[in-house]
Amino acid sequence: MEYIKNEDYDYIKNKYHDSAKPFDTFARFVCHEEIFDENTGLSPKDIIDGIWENDKKYENLPHPVRKAHAVRFVLENTRISCDKRDRFPAICSVDRPINKTLIDSWKKEVFYEIIPEVGAKRDELENKGISTIWPDYDHSVPVWDRVIPLGFTGILREAIKLGKITKRMAVLQKRKMLFLRAWI
Repeated sequence: MEYIKNEDYDYIKNKYHDSAKPFDTFARFVCHEEIFDENTGLSPKDIIDGIWENDKKYENLPHPVRKAHAVRFVLENTRISCDKRDRFPAICSVDRPINKTLIDSWKKEVFYEIIPEVGAKRDELENKGISTIWPDYDHSVPVWDRVIPLGFTGILREAIKLGKITKRMAVLQKRKMLFLRAWI
């Protein structure tokens, strides 16, 4: 049974990449704008500009809320394309548009405004190729201006306190309590 026809394979292989060029893990996606109908959304440049403009409405809100609004903006405005050579629609997006905008600026905020001494050490370690360090906004968006003053011991203290409160209130089920204990 043939799932992908040989003549369609080249299109699919190059849908988000340029297979003639070496793979770049930090710029993984290529948007071939020519396959997208302009009427289905904004160009990648307009998406980037739009993220910044849209964020002005939310700049006084916590980062998790701002990121959620940015994700919604990207999803509502990204161009799509359907092609008979591919079962899956294509999306026209630059590589990680929210990272290239808000998240990069938040990382700079953490390392160069909130904890500049750590930012300097981080730069040194990265420039020497020893390690790569960044605040994780990809999987979660902590409220860093609350987390950093607490430190590890403060976070642990808060987790223990939360565990005692919720145990007294009998709010957590057994599995949730086990998850909380894994933190403590």
